[in-house]
Amino acid sequence: MQLAALIVVRLAGIWLAAVGLLMMVRPDQALHMRSGTATGRFANTAEQVPQLLAGAALMARADYSKFPPFFDVAGGAEPFFTRR
Repeated sequence: MQLAALIVVRLAGIWLAAVGLLMMVRPDQALHMRSGTATGRFANTAEQVPQLLAGAALMARADYSKFPPFFDVAGGAEPFFTRR
């Protein structure tokens, strides 16, 4: 389970870096992609499920980090960061 959580945490980090790079290099395209998010029930669920998995993975890997309490809190709060 720890290996799966580590893989999910790393994939989430790669995803965030890729989105940040896209926003830096092509901000117009990033805004266009963002306009399609949360437009319906399926799109909303498709956004929240990966956030939930990333948060659960952060909580699972918290004991193996240098600052376990931080990752317990960050993992538990992560799905709520993008609430509207």
